[in-house]
Amino acid sequence: MGSRAPTRLAKTSAGHSKGAPRRRILLAEDDREMRVLIASALCRDGYEVVEVNDGAELLTQMAEAYLSPEVGQFDLVITDHRMPRVAGLDVLRGLRLSHDTPPVILITAFGGREMRTTAKSLGAVAVFDKPFQMEDLRTAVQFVFSPAFQRIQRRSGGIND
Repeated sequence: MGSRAPTRLAKTSAGHSKGAPRRRILLAEDDREMRVLIASALCRDGYEVVEVNDGAELLTQMAEAYLSPEVGQFDLVITDHRMPRVAGLDVLRGLRLSHDTPPVILITAFGGREMRTTAKSLGAVAVFDKPFQMEDLRTAVQFVFSPAFQRIQRRSGGIND
């Protein structure tokens, strides 16, 4: 059995307004370079990003957050679709069983109409096909945290239909 890389926590206070709790994002991506790129961009925007290598680690982090209030829950999950051990759609299926889960953005290099439809039906608020513009992802994340998100979510079921 290979050694497991430690979970990396990336933080910054840039763009974080004083007194407001910082939004926590759980990022699962098995491609290290992509994970670091996304985490760096989101940290620059003022979010706290917890990085994991795959869907199994994502589910473990989610469980730890719910079982340990001092750890703090996540406000958003961003997950790749194709990863070792547990894929992104399986993560969505698992999170769907809980009534108190954060919004999920799915990223994939293997998208298609059927996969997008399945992801949306499982609760993904957005699906981004690789390669995507980082600015588009950053905008989607900002929108998920905006007051308008709940209205759009109720009306259409997602951000980038």
